[in-house]
Amino acid sequence: MIIPKIINVLPKDNLILNVEFSDGQTKLFDCHKVINRNEHFQKLKDNSFFKNVHVDVGGHGLSWDDYVDISEYEIIQDSQ
Repeated sequence: MIIPKIINVLPKDNLILNVEFSDGQTKLFDCHKVINRNEHFQKLKDNSFFKNVHVDVGGHGLSWDDYVDISEYEIIQDSQ
């Protein structure tokens, strides 16, 4: 399976990310799914931290800092 690259992300209310992919798909990813993964992901509860999301170089995922990131594969598999 070929996973498209992420080209844009827009943080929305209630820990939802609107993620655009290189193949034209747009997915909504609910970060409630990952918030309890470990103590670093708990930082997503802070709205200013959450809204500071960015697309990784090459479009292979999303990151907030060195400890909080989500791969493009996880986003495409677990999104609506």
